[in-house]
Amino acid sequence: MRKLLSVFLILFLSSIATQTLASDFYVRKGATGTNLGTDWVNAWNELSQINFSSLSCGDTVWIAGGTYTSALKGNKSCTAGQILTIARVQATDINPAAAPGWDPSFDSQVVVPYIDIPGPSAYITINGRVPNGIQVLIPGSSGDGIDGGNGAGDGVNQPIDNITFTYIEVYGPPCVTDGNCTNGGVMGVNIMPYCNGANRTHLLFDHMSVHRTGEAFRGCGWDNSIVQYSLIYDTHNDGQQHEDILYSNPPYQNVTWRYNKIFQSPNDGIFFEYGPGAVNFAFYGNVVYHSGGWLMCFKTGSGDTYGPVFIYNNIFENDNTFGDYQPGFLGFSNMASGSEVANNVFENVSPNAEDPPPNASHNAYTLSDASDGGSGSFYYSPGSLGASTLFVNESPGNPAAADFHLTAQGAATLASGETLPAPYDIDPDGNVRGAGGGSWSIGVFQALSQAPAPPINVYGVYR
Repeated sequence: MRKLLSVFLILFLSSIATQTLASDFYVRKGATGTNLGTDWVNAWNELSQINFSSLSCGDTVWIAGGTYTSALKGNKSCTAGQILTIARVQATDINPAAAPGWDPSFDSQVVVPYIDIPGPSAYITINGRVPNGIQVLIPGSSGDGIDGGNGAGDGVNQPIDNITFTYIEVYGPPCVTDGNCTNGGVMGVNIMPYCNGANRTHLLFDHMSVHRTGEAFRGCGWDNSIVQYSLIYDTHNDGQQHEDILYSNPPYQNVTWRYNKIFQSPNDGIFFEYGPGAVNFAFYGNVVYHSGGWLMCFKTGSGDTYGPVFIYNNIFENDNTFGDYQPGFLGFSNMASGSEVANNVFENVSPNAEDPPPNASHNAYTLSDASDGGSGSFYYSPGSLGASTLFVNESPGNPAAADFHLTAQGAATLASGETLPAPYDIDPDGNVRGAGGGSWSIGVFQALSQAPAPPINVYGVYR
């Protein structure tokens, strides 16, 4: 009996210990208590007050809505079982809502000047909880919305691993649209320190809104990372940077871009320079529209290869009203063996501005000079650019409202896609392509025999 009671006691104490490992800390602008982060009365009153040495892996830092003047930083190495979470608070959060000093007004947008994960850092999640729940409002005339891996800025790149950014808006300053930014310009996400080795790994950018920037994303040293369910739009030549959606140098490997809406990109969209780059780069289920000039570029002249790349089930659309050049175009060059471009819609867009797309098949075109010669590829008539009869609403006058689900005519026209393996068999709404022996739709959304259910995944919020 004593042995049995001892076992129960050990288990009970272990359970208590496990439950007490994770603690809650608090940040509230204007808090005037002890500022030790212990509750809302005694919260840290600025992001710079967060004491990472007092945090344990597994803890949660809750941030009340408000405008903060210091950066949100994360510099701690944790593990998969003990993730450090930094989150905008909501009224439905049990512990924070019960903490001394709670007020429902804390459930509001958090505004910060930038986010920095200097490294070495691992297993940190920064979560806005709702679309644009955390807004990075870049001040001044230069700077980055999100940085990572730059250590103390001393020229030594630091590893960051398993860092998640979700429900965050990155919004640049007015100098971007004025074209007069200074000191390197404005970048939405700049995780490209020193380009030495692939040590920025397992990065996840989810449900983001990145807009009014010179470059939206700049990446180097990335490995096993994902950009998904995000709105990326309104890039400009800000006087310092070209208007890239992505500018990448190698190493950039095992990276996936999926289920994103990309628009108002005038030129230099997804841009890879120098090789070997874009190794195992998967780009699928994205809509790149109301954009002109380069939509995707693998730059010639480096003498090195790109890829393999896998460009599947996307829509590339130029409505002839926006961008530096019409029609739009993609440029493939020096593609590695195994690359493939299949099941894409190219509406007023040519994919062969340089070399033909590699292993192209089952692509749909509106331009008669854009043939890829692949099996299953064909031409169709959009009816009218910007008002294609194949899609619900292309909306060039209000691109945020565009809806590229298929009409009945679109479903019939785009009903003969190439069957591809997982994970390429899921559309952004979660529908399985070709389920039940049905056809595999070309383009982003799978045609259904009944009206689609409400999307299970929403994007960021357009401003």
